Amino acid sequence: MSSDRIVQELQRIALPASIGTVSIVFSTIQGIMVVNDTRYKLKGFSHPYKPWEEEQSDEKTFRAFKANQNQVEWMMYVLPSLWIYSLYAPSIPKVGKYAPWVGASLAVIYGFYSVKYVKAYAESAEKRISPFHTRKNIFFTLLVGGMAGMVFSSLKQAGIALPAVLRD
Repeated sequence: MSSDRIVQELQRIALPASIGTVSIVFSTIQGIMVVNDTRYKLKGFSHPYKPWEEEQSDEKTFRAFKANQNQVEWMMYVLPSLWIYSLYAPSIPKVGKYAPWVGASLAVIYGFYSVKYVKAYAESAEKRISPFHTRKNIFFTLLVGGMAGMVFSSLKQAGIALPAVLRD
């Protein structure tokens, strides 16, 4: 197989997870923009952001800042989970063939709710709960789906036959 064909095959395999990655990273950048929308409206704002100083002490800006930091923290967990899911979930019998594009779709939805989370948290701490839970549930779906795929992949590599009901 030529190197061009190998690269093309890798691109084909990685496309769904790459789309999901771009969506999640872009949602975090959008979170920065939400923070900036409120931060640059403060009279005494100057870099660096110092929420402990009175002229930069604004609850909405501080909540948006905290929410964006939460986006960054969760991105560290969700991106590897997305890639593990995309790599291993196709090993799940019956439904695995749909897994990469399901993962990409979940990542796009995650990105949507991640931005919604920052905007909601900027408004009030209570409003952040629903988008946060949606994001968290998508993360756990990717994590558990990836783990299930790893189990089925390991069984296949070990030569362990699945029960008939689980075979494709």
